[in-house]
Formats: sequence, C-alpha cells, structure tokens
Amino acid sequence: MAVWQYTLTVIPTAGILRMFNKVPQQLFIDHDGWKRYWEEYDKAAVDSRDAYTVKWWQELNIPAAPVVDKIDQLLPRADWGSEHNFSWKGDEDDKEDNDCSIHTHSKNYSIKEFQFRTDLRNAEKAGTFLSAMLRICSAEEMLVMDNQGKLMKPSPADVMPSLEKSSAVRFLMNPKAFIEQALRNL
Repeated sequence: MAVWQYTLTVIPTAGILRMFNKVPQQLFIDHDGWKRYWEEYDKAAVDSRDAYTVKWWQELNIPAAPVVDKIDQLLPRADWGSEHNFSWKGDEDDKEDNDCSIHTHSKNYSIKEFQFRTDLRNAEKAGTFLSAMLRICSAEEMLVMDNQGKLMKPSPADVMPSLEKSSAVRFLMNPKAFIEQALRNL
C-alpha cells in the first residue's frame, strides 16, 4: 500500500446487522495484536473480535459478478488476480494508483472479502474514483470501514471526515512532518 492511498474495507450491511442488530459507528481493530502478528509473523494472535477477522460475508451468498462488472468499468484488471480473487489496478505511470480486490468463495463465487484504495495525489481523479466506488457499495447495500474501524455509510459526506483525518492526507499535506512522526513512533 502506498502512503498516499486511502483504504476502505467493504462490509455488507446484512453482516453488520446479523452481528449487532444495528449499525455501530465504530468496530474494534486490535492494532497491537496486528503489530505483534507482523513482527512475529503467524505466532502472535489477533483478537477474534477484530473487524478484520470477523467473517462478515459468511452465509450471505452475495454474488460477486454484479460488483465485478461495475468495477471493470472503472479500473483495468491487474495481472495477479485469479479465478476466485479479482484484482484491479489503476495506471501508476499516470498517477492513478487506485486499486481494488474482491475475494470470492470457490463454490459459488459469492463475496468473501472486498477492499479498495483511493489514490489521493490528484483530488479530481480521487473524487471520481471514490465516488464511483461508494455508489457501487450503496447500490449493493454495503458499508465501508476505514483502517481505524470507523464504520460509515458509503456516501462522500459520511466518508469525508475519515478521509480528512487519514494518514494519506496527513502525508500529502506535510510529508516532512508525517515522516518525522513515523520515525518517532518507531
């Protein structure tokens, strides 16, 4: 992931309602557990309540094909996808580093995981891509979650406060301060 990309994980509204009976504003992410996991790769455990480990799509059988067809209209397919793992990648040479991935179940091609990243280096291009992805999510009754666990309706108005606080925006607004802070955190 590039530092200028804003990442959103897509979660089906039905999966959230199945677990909580309502749509909470915040989901738990075990940031310390993930840090230990990557430091000790596969030895440390991540809390099972972590939003990234919950199987939100399980048993919903939401077909990937309609979503895949819509994303095909926005981005070219990447060459590393497979029969059950769809990947798209923008034109990095033209500073359009938007990307998307959908993982499906092998038996019925229903969605298992869905995530996309918006390249924020060009505000106009970023707005076009992000708005299109949010429309797809809205039409398919899906929510989006940022990397802090904030759960949002897929609308620009709901996503904008999260985007403005993102590390991608902090980096683009003041790269030197961002890098200095990252080094202090190490």
